[in-house]
Amino acid sequence: MTERPSAPLRQRPHPPDAVFRPETPTRRQFLWQLARAGGSVAGALFALNLLARDRGGRLELDGRAPARRKTVVILGAGVAGLSAAYELGKLGYECTVLEARTRPGGRSWTVRGGTREAELGRALQTCRFDEGFFMNAGPMRIAHHHETTLAYCREFGVPLITFTNFNEAAYVLRAGQPRLRLREVHADIRGYTAELLAKLVNKNELDRELSAEDRARLLDFLRAEGNLGADLRYPRSGDASVEFDSHGHGRGYATPPAAAGEPGTPTVPLDLEAILKAGLPEAFAQDWNLNQQPTMLTPAGGMDRLAYAFASRLGARIRYGAVVREIRRTADGRARVGYADQADGGALREATGDFCVCALPPVLLRTIPTDFSPPVIAALATPKAGAAGKIGLQFRRRFWEEDDDIYGGISITDLPISQIVYPSDHIGAAKGVLLGYYHFGESKRELNDQPLPERERRALQQGAQIQPQYPAEFENSFSVAWENVAHSGMSWVDWPNADTFHQVLQTLAEPDGPFYFAGDWLSYLNGWQAGAFASAHHVCRTLHARAQAAGPS
Repeated sequence: MTERPSAPLRQRPHPPDAVFRPETPTRRQFLWQLARAGGSVAGALFALNLLARDRGGRLELDGRAPARRKTVVILGAGVAGLSAAYELGKLGYECTVLEARTRPGGRSWTVRGGTREAELGRALQTCRFDEGFFMNAGPMRIAHHHETTLAYCREFGVPLITFTNFNEAAYVLRAGQPRLRLREVHADIRGYTAELLAKLVNKNELDRELSAEDRARLLDFLRAEGNLGADLRYPRSGDASVEFDSHGHGRGYATPPAAAGEPGTPTVPLDLEAILKAGLPEAFAQDWNLNQQPTMLTPAGGMDRLAYAFASRLGARIRYGAVVREIRRTADGRARVGYADQADGGALREATGDFCVCALPPVLLRTIPTDFSPPVIAALATPKAGAAGKIGLQFRRRFWEEDDDIYGGISITDLPISQIVYPSDHIGAAKGVLLGYYHFGESKRELNDQPLPERERRALQQGAQIQPQYPAEFENSFSVAWENVAHSGMSWVDWPNADTFHQVLQTLAEPDGPFYFAGDWLSYLNGWQAGAFASAHHVCRTLHARAQAAGPS
């Protein structure tokens, strides 16, 4: 899976698609836009319990698997299937994991030099990254509050490094505007917002009246927050630091402070109207989404380190190259799964179990002949496959560090590439691999439909508008369009609306005879590994309780 952006159902990464509003907004509209940019909406959603929290940690269940009700077939060795097999195995269940690929992890996939993959209808790609470099084609970061994911990393000894998700030194490029540092735009948004609010406070025009003392305190805060002058105005001609011996103008400097006679030249703020017409407030609407907030983490060497840690403990219980062909009920209420064994030329085989955990994406499950009940079939037909794509670009020089002082973080744009993600690993090395795009949504699906050379060409052409060093430094690339990846067919799921999501969640949270369903899409953390673990743990709890209640027969 990949970390999913958007509204309450789909917390995930990144700035939403650009929405341009050339008309001049009202004061109320402006304050709302800027409130979004400042993160207060995310705080409100959290308070209303619309943003999920993962405080699961370790799964602790009592008792052991009943002697005669202990066999489980698990479909898919993504992180949900791996977690289910691992946890049920600790309770004494005999688990068999059927995985179509030759590797564990599912959408938790790290591409390295030598990786070979052919998307559906596309030519075979062989990754040519230098040794030690990689791209996380699926999830690339772990939120600091995704305790279950972090607990597994601790349990398995998977070393973590900081993932720099947000970097004020990175760039933003919007139509009709020059390339800007994030810090420049953020400073201006804070400054103008603070100025407008300070005027309202001064005139006592807030909806709620404040005491003189409270108004003074709020104005003091706004002066500091917006870097306002004594006249409560955001400086229009640049701003020197108030510290005479340590200039630290938050917006940055055209020429930096140095030694005697070199105090530095502060950059000049944008015009307020230009900020609004360029859609810049909307560009930052999700910067402080709960699941994007610092500190974020990532396994050293690639996200798949966690999947391989599970796989090393499960060993031969995972059958690779096992492509599920049918899912059936037996006469005595057990599960029978037919699969093609790719290691044996596609020979048809069967796996049976007292229970079956279906941890495949819904877009795959609904294409397989099954004995699922009509409500389950209808539920599986509901979610739509999310479109997302990434491209890793290897450069012979880390110009983003050497030339631009960018160490990790994300540059954002309204160009189809959406964003450039700079690596948080190998800081200071000679070479590097960055994500030349990470795009998602229907409006960006067209890029995924292009031939591989055209994806690369567009990534380089558009990326050079942000990083002009691209042409001289580029070496090779590897791209992934998740809806075209065999045995995945999606990046995450898109739901029509909240009611539909809750109906499907309620239906598939219960077993359908011997069948259970797990995956990040069946959680309030859609697109995150934490959601996959939460869903798998729910299955483990319900399956184990049912098996114990049934007794030894």
